[in-house]
Amino acid sequence: SQPSSTVNLPVSVSDASEATVSADIDNATGNYLSFTVENWNADHQVRLTAKDDNESDGTQAFFVRLDADNDTLDTVGYRGLDPQDVAVATLDDESAGILVGAVSGNLREPGGEATFTVKLSSQPSSTVNLPVSVSDASEATVSADIDNATGKYLSFTVENWNADHQVRLTAVDDNESDGTQAFFVRIDADNDTLDTFGYRGLDPQDVAVATLDDESSGVLVGAVSGNLREPFGEATFTVKLSSQPSSTVNLPVSVSDASEATVSADIDNATGKYLSFTVENWNADHQVRLTAVDD
Repeated sequence: SQPSSTVNLPVSVSDASEATVSADIDNATGNYLSFTVENWNADHQVRLTAKDDNESDGTQAFFVRLDADNDTLDTVGYRGLDPQDVAVATLDDESAGILVGAVSGNLREPGGEATFTVKLSSQPSSTVNLPVSVSDASEATVSADIDNATGKYLSFTVENWNADHQVRLTAVDDNESDGTQAFFVRIDADNDTLDTFGYRGLDPQDVAVATLDDESSGVLVGAVSGNLREPFGEATFTVKLSSQPSSTVNLPVSVSDASEATVSADIDNATGKYLSFTVENWNADHQVRLTAVDD
C-alpha cells in the first residue's frame, strides 16, 4: 500500500565473501531500496553478484537481509516493518553442487500448493537420491520423485542430473486460528551413493516456507428466537466459536436487567453463568435460554 512518506529499506548480504549487492541507493552509508509516495508499487530490483574464490568450498548459502526503516516519517504502518530475508546460495565452480530453485509462494489453507525445483550442477558418476521431508508435518505434506515405504526422495541419475526435479508441497488444514506458520523443507544428503564426483554426503540448503491460516478467532452469535412474553415466556439463541481454541474458553453470560428475565447457559454456579467451549465442542451450538420474570 502507499506510504505517507519515503521508506528506505537497508539491503545487505549475510556473507560479503560470497556476493555483493546493489539496490536503488548505493553510497557510503549502505545500500537501500527507496519507496516513495509515487513509486511504491513499482518493482525495485536488487542485484546480486557472486564473488569468485579459489576454494573448493561447494555451495555456500547466505541471506539477503531486507531490514526495517526505523527512521521513516511514514504514519501508515511502514515504520519498523521488517520484511522477510531472502535465502540465496553461491554455486562453486570447482566442485559438485545442488541447485535449489525459489518456492512458487507460501501455502494457503485448505489444500493450497507450492512447488520448487532442484537439480545438480554437474554430472554425478552414480545415482544420487536426496531425502525430502518437512520440519512440521502438521502444516504440509511433501511429494518428490520417489515416494515409498522408506521415504520421499529426489533421484538424480547420470542422464537426468541437470533436469529440474519438482518438489510439491500441499497445505494441511486445521481448525486452529494459529496465524502464519513457518516451517522448512529438509533436503538431506545421500550418504550411501556410489558417486565419486563429490555428491556423497553433500547436504543442500533447506527451504523456508510458510502456511497461511484460513481461520481467525471469533464468536458467532445466532439470532434470538423471539421476544419474551410474561409470564415465564422463553426465548433462545446459540453461540459457537469460529475456530478451535488451544484451551477451554468460558464466556460469562448475564442480563442487563434481572427484573425482566433470567438467563441459563452451560455452567450455572456460585461464580456466575458461563458458556464453556472446549477443544472438542468449540464448533457446536451452545444454547442460551432466557425466561421472562413476571411482575
